Amino acid sequence: MDFLMILVPLLTAIIGYAVGRGNTFRAEKQKVYSESIQPILATIFKPQYLNAKERELLNEEFNKANLKLLLYSNDKVVKALQQTTRLIKHAKAKEEIISKLKITLAEMRKDIQLMPFGGLKDSDFTHFYFDVR
Repeated sequence: MDFLMILVPLLTAIIGYAVGRGNTFRAEKQKVYSESIQPILATIFKPQYLNAKERELLNEEFNKANLKLLLYSNDKVVKALQQTTRLIKHAKAKEEIISKLKITLAEMRKDIQLMPFGGLKDSDFTHFYFDVR
């Protein structure tokens, strides 16, 4: 009986710690995702409007965002991101890049959702970037 009185609070504490730690990591992952999307979108849609210095700064931001995503993302997001990055690097057609970006964004959303079912599919993403000049 005394053993049970020690075991139950100990197990409860361990489970509480694990759940709290998981929620903290999910919140950090959401923050990384939201901060990293902007440099990726700007790299796809904005480089023709930038001078050399601005383009260099954008490349730095893109690389930082890419590294953060590689650290925090699950395997599916990383693979989708690598395909998108490869297309950006080799200056493929914008439509092809956007197609891979849709998959990347859909995988990001699945990664941070509590429940794996539901949510948006890559075909549901239709608008990414708008710049008023």
